[in-house]
Order: sequence, then C-alpha cells, then structure tokens
Amino acid sequence: MNKSLATFILYFCLTVLLYILHCANIQSIYFFDLAFVVALIKNGSKPLVVMPLWIVSGMLADFNLQKLWLDATAASVVLLSFYMSIWMKKPLNNLALGIIFILANAAKLVLCVLTPALRIEYFLEITLGVIILYCFNYVLANFKLKGIRKRYSNEEILFIGVMIFSFMVGLSNTILPETFFFVWAFLVLAICFCFSPMACLCVSIMIGLAGAVSFEDFLLLSTCVGVGSVVACIRCDKRFLLFCGANLSFILFSLYFNTDLSNFALLSFVAGALVFCLLPRKWLDDLSSYIINEVEYVSTKVVVNKTRDELKQNLLKLSDVLLDMKNIYFNLAKLNCVVDLDYFAMELKKRVCLNCENRCVGCGDIENIKEVLAISRAKGKMSIIDAPPNLCAGCVNLSALISAVNDVNKVYYNKVNADKRRSEKSLVLSALCDDVSKIVHESATILDEKISFDTTLEQRIKDNLFSYGINCVEVVAYLKNNKLDSISLTLPNNCFVDKVLTTLFEVTHTSFEVGECADGVKKGFKTITFYKSVRFDILYGCYGGMKQSSNFSGDTFSVSRVNRKNVMFAISDGMGSGEKARKFSADTLDVIEDFFYLGLNSEFCITNVNNLLLNKEEEIFSALDIGVINLETGRMDILKMGSSISFIIRGNELIKLEPKAMPLGMLKEMKPNVLSYTMVDGDYVVFLSDGVTDSFEVEQTLENELRSMKNLNPQTMAKSIVLRAVENSNNIKKDDMTALVIRIVKKL
Repeated sequence: MNKSLATFILYFCLTVLLYILHCANIQSIYFFDLAFVVALIKNGSKPLVVMPLWIVSGMLADFNLQKLWLDATAASVVLLSFYMSIWMKKPLNNLALGIIFILANAAKLVLCVLTPALRIEYFLEITLGVIILYCFNYVLANFKLKGIRKRYSNEEILFIGVMIFSFMVGLSNTILPETFFFVWAFLVLAICFCFSPMACLCVSIMIGLAGAVSFEDFLLLSTCVGVGSVVACIRCDKRFLLFCGANLSFILFSLYFNTDLSNFALLSFVAGALVFCLLPRKWLDDLSSYIINEVEYVSTKVVVNKTRDELKQNLLKLSDVLLDMKNIYFNLAKLNCVVDLDYFAMELKKRVCLNCENRCVGCGDIENIKEVLAISRAKGKMSIIDAPPNLCAGCVNLSALISAVNDVNKVYYNKVNADKRRSEKSLVLSALCDDVSKIVHESATILDEKISFDTTLEQRIKDNLFSYGINCVEVVAYLKNNKLDSISLTLPNNCFVDKVLTTLFEVTHTSFEVGECADGVKKGFKTITFYKSVRFDILYGCYGGMKQSSNFSGDTFSVSRVNRKNVMFAISDGMGSGEKARKFSADTLDVIEDFFYLGLNSEFCITNVNNLLLNKEEEIFSALDIGVINLETGRMDILKMGSSISFIIRGNELIKLEPKAMPLGMLKEMKPNVLSYTMVDGDYVVFLSDGVTDSFEVEQTLENELRSMKNLNPQTMAKSIVLRAVENSNNIKKDDMTALVIRIVKKL
C-alpha cells in the first residue's frame, strides 16, 4: 500500500476515534477526548498533527464558535507545555500531565462556568478527567511497549476496561447510537473466541456500564453481564453456536429485564454477531495466535543459569582433555629412542667383520667391538692410536673398522640429539597443556555463582520510571549470592539517563553507574546495564625516559580496568634496554592483563605467566611491579618480582614495599611476593623502575623527595620524580627511567 495513503487512512481512523470520544462528552463531561489526545502525544504521536485533528473532530461532534475557541485554547496550552518539556530536556511525569490537563480546561472553568456550585462540580469533573488521562497513558504506554502479546496485570486490565468504557459511551452518543449494539456483539464474541471467557465477561461488564450511563438504563448492565456470561460458558471453536447463544441470550435478557430497546438496536446486535461469523477463520486464528503467544522473560531468566551451568561443564571437560594431553606429551618425552651398544655392535659386525676375508684372532668378538664403540663415544672420534692393544695386534683391517665405528657413532649422536629435541618439545607442550588446563578449570569455578532475579524490585523500578514519564520495556535485576549486582533496562533512545539513575537510587537506596549499552529488542529502544557504583576511583600519572643513546625504552607501564570493580596498574622492566627489552616487557604486560581479565587471582596469574616465559628459547627476564585494587572495598594487592623499591604515601607516613621475589622467567618454582593493604582516600602508590631508584645514592633522599611531593597531582609527581632522577645522574640517563603514580580518591 502507498505510504501516503496508509498515513491518510490512519489519520482518518484517529479522527473517527476522537469524534467518538467527543460524543462521549456531549451530555456528561468526562474529558475522554482531551485525555486521549494528551496520552497519545505523551507516547510519541506528533502534537502538530493530533491537536488539529482533535479540534476538527470536536467541530464534527458539536459545532459552535465558543467550543472552537475553547478547544483552540486548550490545544495551545498542551502544545506549549510539551514543547517546553522538549526544550528543557525534562520528561513529563504523571503529575505534570495532570497539571497540563487542568490548565487546558482552565479557560472553560473561568469563562463558561459562572456559579460557584457549577465551578466546584466542573473542578471535580476535571479531577476525574485527570484519572482517566492516567488510565489512557498507562494503557497506551503498555500497548506501545508490549504490543498485545504480553500477559497484562490486573491493573492494566482495569485501565483497558476504562478505555473500552469511554469509547462505548462515545458510540452511544453519536449520530447513530445503535452502533453501540453492533460493536458490543462483535467485541464480546471476538474476545471470547480469541482470548478467554474471563476477558469476555470483563469486557461485557464495562460495555454494560457504558450503556447504563449513556442510555440511563441500568437494566442494560444486567443484560450485558447476562449475554457475556452465556457466551463465556458456550465458548467453543464453532462460531455458529456462539452466534446463536449471543443473540438468543440478548433477546431473552432484554425481555426479562424489560429493557426498552428498538428493533433497529436488535438488528444492530445481530449484524455485529453476523460479521463475527462471516469473518475468514484464518483472520481470527492469526489474531488468536498473536494474542496468546506470550513472550515471557521468565524463561529467559531460567536460561541464564542453565547456560552458565552448561558452559561450566564444557570448560571442566575441556580441562580434563588438556590434562590427558599433558600426560600423553609427558609420556612421549620418556620414550627416548636411545639405542644401546649391543645394537650398534651387531651393526658393525655385519658391516665389517662378517664381510672380511681375513679371519683374525677374535674376529667378530662382540665384546671387542663394544669396547671400541665405548672408546669412540668417550672421545667423540676414534683414531688408530686410541684402539685397544688386543685389537691392534689381532685385526688386519683395523682402519676400516675404526672408520666404520666413527660412522656408526655419528648416526648414534644424530639420533640422540633428535630424540633430545623431541623430548624437550614434548615436555614444553606437556607443561603448556597443564597450565592451560588450570586456567580453564579456574575459569569454570567462577561460574559457580548462581544468578537470581528480584521480580518485585523489577516491577517497582518499572512503576517509578513510568511515574517520571519514562516508558521502560523490560527491567531485569540480577542478584549474585542473593545480593543485587546489576540492573538491565530497555529504554527509549531519547530518555534521560540522569533521571533513570535518580529513580534507581530512590527505589534501591543504592548508587548506580552506567555500564554497557546495546541496541534494544524493539526499534527506537536501547538496553543499558547499570552497575552498583564503587566507593573509590583512581587518578594516575606516568612519566619516563629512555636510556641515553637508545631509541627505545625497555620499560612499559599499564593502567587498565580489568573488570568493573578492579583496576590493575603495572610497570614491566625488561632485561637490558632498547627494542628487544621493550618488546619483551610489553608482551609480558599484555599476557598478564589477559589473565586478569579472566577474573583469576593474582598469584595464579603470575605463576602461569612465569611458566610461559620459561618456555622461551632465549633467556630473558622481566622485573615487574603489579598493583590490583578493588574499587569497592579499597583492598589492594601488590606483587613485586625482581623490581626496585616502591612506596605507599599516606599523609605524612611513607610505607616501603621491598622486593623479595626473583624476576619473571628466571626460576621454575617461583612464588610471587604478594603484599596486601587497605587503601583510603588520598593514598598514593608509587612504582619506580631501577633507572630511577639507582640514581638516588641514598634511599633517604628519595624518601624525602616523595614526602615533599605528597600534595601534587599524580602526573606532576611522576614527572618531578623522573626529572630529579635525571638531575642526580648529571643529566645523563644511564638507564631507562619510569615513574608510575596512582592516587586513590573516594567517590562522592
């Protein structure tokens, strides 16, 4: 269908709806029309389109100049209020909508209602209009967010009933009030067939109330309830039975309650029921499947823990596979293809002695040949001088024998070297499989924490957001170990995050911060994950310089947030200086960061990184300072491997951190030196490479310098330390110099 034509049809239908609601206000003032318009605009409709349609529909319902002027005044108030909220970038909550609604009707209250008694009555009717506005806004917002696939709460069903009531009142006051009966029959039968008997009964009650108010005949309410009850009891797949039951019950209840209904009203009811029967079955089946196809997020929540359990089991299986591979490679390393002397002695006898025409004394004696082989292996290469006396006296072809012995030993050494290389590779692979198996197993244990959800909290958050004018599609509150961990919200793209953070604090009494943001499940929405705010944050500064006459610095540093609660900062000083040292220290930090990102503990990370470095063909080491601080608790672990002294500055106190472990990649059995401290607001951590500390001949001088800089910002402090170190070295950088300064600050 052409887009312009579809838009025209949509606006025409909207005008008809507004006309029906205008008709509901002719005899009794319920403000259905203006409440519906304000709710439409609040939920995304264009104000400059909807308001003129509202004025036009009002003229169709009751044309007079005074009403045109009052409607134009009300429209101006609504438009001005909404555009002011856009300009001020503040969403309208329910209280603001109510105030706008009252102001829009203020002109009529002041100018058209003259007596005090009527003004009080009119004000009470405006108050009722505010309540209806809230109902309309709630229903439209949920339709917009959920569609009709989702199961609705009792509160939402009640508000939908208010909307049906208002439209039925409007239908009964149009030019053809008999359309009320047509829509009544069709709605009751369609809802019973497509949804449920209970929904059919609820709709019947609301239609009955609307008819009773409009036709001033409360016996009509009894007729509506009776018809709804009969249809609900008959409910089946045969529409003809529903058609007959609805029409017969309508006639019988009308006669029983002596309801004064015209023949045209009866024909309208029958026509509505007939339209229901004549509709293609496929249309109703599609509508039914669309309505009852519920997309509940409960199943998604169940899948979360199920997926975590499956992932954990898969990781444990992978860990077992790696352990099996480790054992296979280790056993392969033991299977050395070392061939003993007997084998080579027999080879020599076949090659030399058996083919020799001279039958010498002791010719082909295995023991003599083994003795010659042993001498050759001991010396590396055998000559006639090295031959044993008994062999020299008895063997005529001694030179050929010695040449053959040397050839055989050459083959032997080649096999030994090949076997040695193969064994070393097998041992390396065995060690790597063992380390990776431990890493995978440790990662699996992290998944032991079960994720649970707080549905009560989710509903409270959703309701509070709605009261601030923020329509939230979905709220998921994640709990780990029964403690609130994070909250995911699916929100409109144009919502104000500051207001969301305020709402979360009001509901949970906990501060949150914005985490990940992704596209939402619906167009125009985004999913934002909010995490509990941590108590601390860090400021850092780093300054360094390379060794004199060197193009590269062998020192590298890193400051990274490995997860939302932990920050890692480190200095790696590769052995020597230049490009080679820089690359090695950078690679070391990259590997360590990757391990920490997995959520593994510090000691486990360092031990495995050390094992990986030991497998390098070239001996190269790295001195390392690592700090990991938990921004929630303030606990900090510092690991020092072969590095120079570090410091913690706390007010006037200076805490020295001495290295006690060897550099990474030097020893197989290495246990990291882990120092733990609880940090407080204003603490400094100072990491220095050996190029800086060595420039201070007396350690006390360095300590005095640090005390004098305690009030500087981290970047200025790091720069001042390095510049003072260069000054101490007569402005000659004898080694790479790096200073990394971290300051812990408490968040407000």
